[in-house]
Amino acid sequence: MKVSAKLYGILAVLAEGCPTFGRSCVALSVPHLTEKLGDLKLKKPAGDTLIVFAEKTSLQFVFVQGTGPYFYLCS
Repeated sequence: MKVSAKLYGILAVLAEGCPTFGRSCVALSVPHLTEKLGDLKLKKPAGDTLIVFAEKTSLQFVFVQGTGPYFYLCS
């Protein structure tokens, strides 16, 4: 669990400081991070990273990447 939390921290640092960290990087990371929101020990680090991603791109983009096409198919 500690390794995953450190990895999420690294992703957040990259999102904040790397100018080439964009939507494609976020799109690759968000599904894994949203899956870990249900894990009691990883909820906070994953959520914090998702917040950084939303600040870097947009909340709507992170939401769409996290829910995938299932949200739109069910509505």
